Amino acid sequence: MLDVINKSMDLEDFDKEKLDKLLKEIMELDDRFKANGCNISSWYGNFEKNKFYDKLEKLNRGYKYKNILPKKYDAKYPSFLVWEIYTIVNTLPFKPNDTVLDIGGACSLFSYYLESKGINVVTIDINQALVDEANRVAKKLNLNYKAICIDAEDFVNSCQEKFDYITSVCVFEHIEEEKRKRIMKNLYKILKPNGKIALTFDYRNPSKFVGLNSPEDVKKQFCCSDRLQVM
Repeated sequence: MLDVINKSMDLEDFDKEKLDKLLKEIMELDDRFKANGCNISSWYGNFEKNKFYDKLEKLNRGYKYKNILPKKYDAKYPSFLVWEIYTIVNTLPFKPNDTVLDIGGACSLFSYYLESKGINVVTIDINQALVDEANRVAKKLNLNYKAICIDAEDFVNSCQEKFDYITSVCVFEHIEEEKRKRIMKNLYKILKPNGKIALTFDYRNPSKFVGLNSPEDVKKQFCCSDRLQVM
């Protein structure tokens, strides 16, 4: 387990043996899905590459970007996505038959990866096309995986189920700030006793919409519930 859980991305965080294992599993998962005519979305949440997304992806990779996966996989799963997955799965003690709510993860590599480890995944998303494809794939491959098209705040306020873990990979920066805080204040309602939450999100993104530019911003928006304790 990592000594520090709340931190910014650093590729030096990788343990080579753990990273090699994860990369092998990611490539095998991607190959298995392709062989069965099933889709895993890119880190942008789309299936088909086009010039617009190609340009955005290159910009987001930055000047000194270093790929970790071979190039044919890297186009969909860049090193920063690998870091997010690696950090969560090597921090939280997931075990088979655990229940996980993944917010905004329909058709994502991360949510499918969790399911491949024997975890029961429920993912919520506002993109109906992704939800439909996720449920098609789950049925075809007989996965313990269910996707629901619903707003995150609506789900938290209406759900009667409780989960061992709640995760979200690069989604919360796309949610309006006040809604973020309301969701975070209420997530405890759908979390089992001693359950844990793991979130990744853009930090110091120049977009004014994101509004996560300091430790104070993070504390105010994500550590705003007196029913949750920061790890």
